Amino acid sequence: MMTTKTNLLATLLPIDLIAASCNDQPANVRVAPEAIDLGLSVKWANYNIGASEAVAWGGLYGWADSSGLRKVFIDDYPIEVQWSTVDGREITSVKWNSPYFGGKKPLANISGTDYDIARYMWNSDWRLPTLAEWQELIDRCQWTVAANLPNARGMVMRVTGPNGNSILLPMTGYDTTGTPERGNVGHYWTSNLLPLSEQAQHGFSSSVACAAWSVTITAQGGAARCVAEPQVRHFHLAVRPVYAK
Repeated sequence: MMTTKTNLLATLLPIDLIAASCNDQPANVRVAPEAIDLGLSVKWANYNIGASEAVAWGGLYGWADSSGLRKVFIDDYPIEVQWSTVDGREITSVKWNSPYFGGKKPLANISGTDYDIARYMWNSDWRLPTLAEWQELIDRCQWTVAANLPNARGMVMRVTGPNGNSILLPMTGYDTTGTPERGNVGHYWTSNLLPLSEQAQHGFSSSVACAAWSVTITAQGGAARCVAEPQVRHFHLAVRPVYAK
């Protein structure tokens, strides 16, 4: 179950679903991406980690797992997640007993660190985007549905920057159980931790900082929205790296 918290953008868009094959690579395959200059503070990769082309979903990874190989649930170091409703508000309770996904004392920002899967999978020039860099992509770019793309599966967004260059963002899905749920929703990690002091206001109950910020892209009733929402750190989401100018 995914949480939904802070709305960053709502833009009216047509919905055009595309069904075809999807060319994804195993989690540990290193690729040679292209850094696309959109006219923003950083360049964005032209496809996701674990993918081999722009329209492919790519892999789904836990936050702060630079290897990309850790599973959602690990018997030796369990992470227990329970959902409940208190006074009409959904509460995500997390018992954390794991040294993985950043451990019990995670960094506030893993971009460019040893916990950064982009740095590990590709090279040190690539890194996870921060929440602020995702916000810049949302605020300063034009978002449209890219229709009739070869090899695409599900909806794909075309994100066009101020200079006219663009990237494609496929709707990647997510994995919270060990079985990926793919489809017409995009879930992407940022590099920023949700601080322990802010957990309660976002519906989390835990003795450790159990969640990190993600960006979710959805389309409902003709409207496409980008939403910032914290997710439990061991949930598996997609990664679209950035490259410093």
